[in-house]
Parts: sequence; structure tokens; C-alpha cells
Amino acid sequence: MVVTNKYTQDVGALKIKKVVKLNGAETDTKLVDDTYTFTVTSEKAPTIQHTVTITIEDGTAKSATIDGEEAEINSDGFVEIKDLPVGWYGIEEDTEHLKYGVSLTNQTANRLEVTKDNTNNIPGTVFTNGKEVGSLKVTKSFEGSELGANDLTDKQKQAIEFTVNGPNNYSKTFTYAEIEAAGYWQDDNLPVGEYTVKEKINTELEGGQVIDYTLDTSYSIGGGKTSVTASTSSNPAEMVVTNKYTQDVGALKIKKVVKLNGAETDTKLVDDTYTFTVTSEKAPTIQHTVTITIEDGTAKSATIDGEEAEINSDGFVEIKDLPVGWYGIEEDTEHLKYGVSLTNQTANRLEVTKDNTNNIPGTVFTNEKEVGSLKVTKSFEGSELGANDLTDKQKQAIEFTVNGPNNYSKTFTYAEIEAAGYWQDDNLPVGEYTVKEKINTELEGGQVIDYTLDTSYSVGGGKTSVTASTSSNPAEMVVTNKYTRDVGALKIKKVVKLNGAETDTKLVDDTYTFTVTSEKAPTIQHTVTITIEDGTAKSATIDGEEAEINSDGFVEIKDLPVGWYGIEEDTEHLKYGVSLTNQTANRLEVTKDNTNNIPGTVFTNGKEVGSLKVTKSFEGSELGANDLTDKQKQAIEFTVNGPNNYSKTFTYAEIEAAGYWQDDNLPVGEYTVKEKINTELEGGQVIDYTLDTSYSVGGGKTSVTASTSSNPAEMVVTNKYTQVM
Repeated sequence: MVVTNKYTQDVGALKIKKVVKLNGAETDTKLVDDTYTFTVTSEKAPTIQHTVTITIEDGTAKSATIDGEEAEINSDGFVEIKDLPVGWYGIEEDTEHLKYGVSLTNQTANRLEVTKDNTNNIPGTVFTNGKEVGSLKVTKSFEGSELGANDLTDKQKQAIEFTVNGPNNYSKTFTYAEIEAAGYWQDDNLPVGEYTVKEKINTELEGGQVIDYTLDTSYSIGGGKTSVTASTSSNPAEMVVTNKYTQDVGALKIKKVVKLNGAETDTKLVDDTYTFTVTSEKAPTIQHTVTITIEDGTAKSATIDGEEAEINSDGFVEIKDLPVGWYGIEEDTEHLKYGVSLTNQTANRLEVTKDNTNNIPGTVFTNEKEVGSLKVTKSFEGSELGANDLTDKQKQAIEFTVNGPNNYSKTFTYAEIEAAGYWQDDNLPVGEYTVKEKINTELEGGQVIDYTLDTSYSVGGGKTSVTASTSSNPAEMVVTNKYTRDVGALKIKKVVKLNGAETDTKLVDDTYTFTVTSEKAPTIQHTVTITIEDGTAKSATIDGEEAEINSDGFVEIKDLPVGWYGIEEDTEHLKYGVSLTNQTANRLEVTKDNTNNIPGTVFTNGKEVGSLKVTKSFEGSELGANDLTDKQKQAIEFTVNGPNNYSKTFTYAEIEAAGYWQDDNLPVGEYTVKEKINTELEGGQVIDYTLDTSYSVGGGKTSVTASTSSNPAEMVVTNKYTQVM
């Protein structure tokens, strides 16, 4: 009989859980991610030991192994170690290999008892690990720098290296190229403590150097030192590293010397603004434009890129703050004035070194010119108009053109000549020159109207030779303008009528006066008189000088400047009863040389007159004419009064001589005839007689109407003397 015993070891299980915390709180970040290792060891012999790993990803247990074999993590986050012989087991975490800053902060149990088939109540322990970390952010600035990120090459960016050193031998090196990619460099898993950020240039990286610039590096905090405290990535310690690149610069200088006809000069004949370009030979190209202005043969002013620049005591213009390197210097010879050429340049390239203020390299440009001079003056010799008679517009319309070698052409006006007294160009290439004057007919107001212009030249019809000379010995050309006024004539005729008909009597005889006045400035006025005798024009004057009356009875006013003229008669001083009854034209146009067709005007004056005849009668008187003495006849006075203060006094002695008194040139109207005895005339009184006076018409009043001398109004004055008894 064989009795068989079958022993089966009693087994059970235990479980382990890993919890991680960041800065005291559970986290889903990667900052405490790691594979954590544990040993499970039986307390009784024979010793049984198992190795368990739990891998944390994003703060959560994601995978596990038991003795190298993949193990499951249950829904509670535990890893179960099964088929363990019953008994007590010690459970430990491998803390020796924890990452820096990670520590085991809690373990719910460090030994567990495994009982038989304890699947429903598996004992477990929870390991809690904690980590205190901070964050550091490094950024790059070029504030105040002459170079920025866009100015650096990829190689130069790679050569800028940053090293961050901190606790537990922490050290991290990265380049600006890495910072630029993200905009910054940041480490969010740093143990708290002091950190140092340092930048350096990797001088061994080919193409990584920034040439010809001086670099100054500064740090936003503590010269590159800062503290990292427990924090999250959103609140990092920050360090800004600023690179300030300053270009290495120096200077060069330029001098301009000019010569005239082979010698230095203090005249203006080579005065000009000369232009130079200064160009760097290396990229990026730097170019400056320099001008030097020569006045009186000497450099007087300069500009660099349009800004005023100084000329030093040696005559050089210094171009400062040039990036170091070689520069080419060229003069703009394309735009030099004709006859000027660059004859020498001491250097056409110069090297600029850093801060070379004590030894500035320079170059001297020498330009030469052969020139002559031409002077143009203006004359009005023999002209009826001179400079003072021309308006500004008329002076501007007189244009001179000077033509010469190399397509030289210069146009200027008399206004320009007048300003200086002449026009002169002292900078002319030698050769033949032609001076021509013309009137610009398109300039409004520029024409000299009513004058004929004749132009002559002092030399060769306007042609002359210019030879090499100075301004004090120019070729000269005098242009003479002779203005002759355009003139013509007009004529005036005087006709007089008496009572509507021409007459040969003296009743409208008089000297009649006329004014002839130009309508345009300057005003021209002439005074014309025509004297009528026996009804006919017998003599005339123009401005007081005797003038001819032609066969048609006209007076011609000659040599009048062309244009319109007004012709008026002086009617204010016409004799009473005379009036201007007709004028064929009150304005006439005088045209040039109009001798064959002289315009004229006829003035007709009319007068209405009547006649009054006074006779004396002694009818019924006891005394007659023969009874009176001469004195008594002279004492008998008659006064005739009429229109326009007409008054005429005469004596009986005058009546007796002719048999009557008669006036045939009386304005029509009412007249009064009165007789009186002049009692103051000694011996004129008729003694012992009474005088009775009567009038044939209206008591001495009568009307004079338009009539001739053969049909006068008549007034008979009757004296009747009666002796006193």
C-alpha cells in the first residue's frame, strides 16, 4: 500500500500603487514622469524577492512590469503581485535612483501579510513621491542695437551660445537659433535654487563671427544670475539677454583743387559744385554722396548726403562714422561743366580702420579748365526810346541767344543785362560765338507798340571769337537797338455860318481853339488855333507856331504817334451867340505814314445875329441939329442895353457923323435905348429950353431878330426943345 502525500503551497497576493505630486499637488504634466522601481521581499526563508516597476506618464501610471514581465494596472491604479507564498513581505521603493528633486514623501505600509487565497482582500501599499520644481525662461533682445535678428546669418545665430548652470550640477547649453525657433528657451523642470545664464560666441564655428561690429551683452537680472522658486511653467523666472551691436567705424577725407588755364585761381571761372561718391567695397554696399562747392576758386561749403558738412583748415571734407573697410572714391565727371576735366586724383580707394581719427586717409581731386570770356552790353544810341522808356515786360521780351562750341547755347533777357549793366559769361570754351537778339512775341505785354525797331551789332553782325582769357579781358559785343516812333497825321477844318449860311462878313470872325489829345499813355496833346477873317480861315497855329492851311481849308497836325486821338473845340470861350453846331468826327485814328489818306474832322460853328439902328430926330423942336454946339451934341448920350449884359454908350456927335448908329452883330432879344444929357460936361447944357424926349418904338424898347444889316430893327429918338418964356 503506498500512501501518497501531496503538499500544495498556500499562496496569496499583495498590491502596490504609485502616486506622484508636483509642488504638493497631483499633476497631469510630464514634470514628474518616470519609471519607479520597487522590491517585494519575503521575511522568512527561503527568501523570495520580486522587482516591480511602475511607469508614470502625464502624472498617471500607464504601464508596469513584475520581474521584467509586463503586468496589469487595475482600475484603482494598483499592480497586483500574485502567487506569493503566504507570510509577511517587506516592500521598498528604490529611492537611490530617483531623479533630482523627487523624493518619497509617504508610504502607507512598508510590510504586508499575504494570506491564503486572499483574492477578495488583497493587502496593498501606496507610495507617494513629490517633487518641487520651478521654471526658467530665457529670451533674446537687440534693443538699441545696430544689428537685429534679421541682420544675422544662420551661422551667426548658431554661434551665439547660452549656458544655464544650476543646482545638482545642472547645466544646459543651447543656441540663439533654438531660441529664435520658439521665441524663447524654457525649462519647466528645474530644481529650485540659484541659476546662472551666460552667453558666449562660439569662435570656432566657421562663418559664425559678426565682423566689424563690437558686441556688448547685458542681462536683465543680476548680471545673468537669478533664483528659481517652486512654480509652474506659466510663471517662470525670466532672463532677458540683450545684445547691442555697434558698428566699428572710422573716417576718410576728400579735397577738391581747381585750376584755370593751368594755374590756381581766385576767380569765379571754375566755381561750381563738384560731386563725389564714396562706396564701400564689401556688402552690404554703403554709399555716400559728397559735394564740395568752389567759390572764388576755393572750397567754401560742402555737404554729405545733403547735410551741411565742415571743411577743415587743410581744405578736406571728412566723411566720418564709416564702417571699417576699403572704399572707392569717384568724382562725377559726367556732369562737369564743359571744358572742365579731372586731371589728377591722388588715390581712388582708401582703407578705413576703427577709430582712425589720428590718421585719416585722404585723396585730392584736381580739376582744370581752359576758358574765355564774352561780355554782351546793350545800347540805345540814336533811339527815340531808351531803357527808362521800356516796361519790365518789354525788357523781358528782349531776348538774347548766345551760341557757341559744344552746343553751347544761352538765352537771357535785357532785364538780366540791365540788372548788372551787362551780361558776361567767364566760363566759355574757346571758339566762335554768335549773339542774336529777338523779341519774344508770345510774352503778353512785351511788345513795343507803334515803334519800328532796328538792331545792329558792334562786331561781325553778331559773330565774334572767344579766346583763352580771364574775366578782365573778355570778347565784347554791343547790341544797339534804335527805336523810331511810328507817326502819321490828322487834319482839322473850321467852317463858320451866320444865321445858317456861310458868310464873308466879319460877324463871326474870331480865333477858334482846338485840342488834339492821344487816347493812350503817355498823353500827347496839341493846341491848334484857326483864325477866321471875313468868314474864311486865314491863319493857324499849332502849339503857338504858325501853321499852314491847305487848299481845302484844313490844318494838318503831322508827326503824331500812331493811335486814336480825341479832337475838341474850346467852346467855353466862344463869343456870345456862337455855338458848335456840328463836328464830323470827335476822334480819329492816326496810322503809320498816312500821308495819302489823312483822316480829318470839320468843326462848324453857327451864330444867329440881328441888327439895331438908332437915328436922331428934332421934329417939332424949336432947336435943331444946326442950333446945337459941338459940346451940346457930345453931352447927348445914348445907352443901348440888351441880352448877355450887352451895353453900348455913344453920343449924338457919333450919330451925326454917320447919320445913324448901327450894330449888326447883336444876339437876338429885347433891347432898350435910353438917351440922357451928361450934366457934368462943361458947356454941354442947352440953357432956357425945356427938352422933351420920345422913342419911336415902345418907349425905347424893341426886339432884335435874326437879320442882316440891311434889315435892322430901328429906333428913332426924337428931341423936342421948347423955349422957356
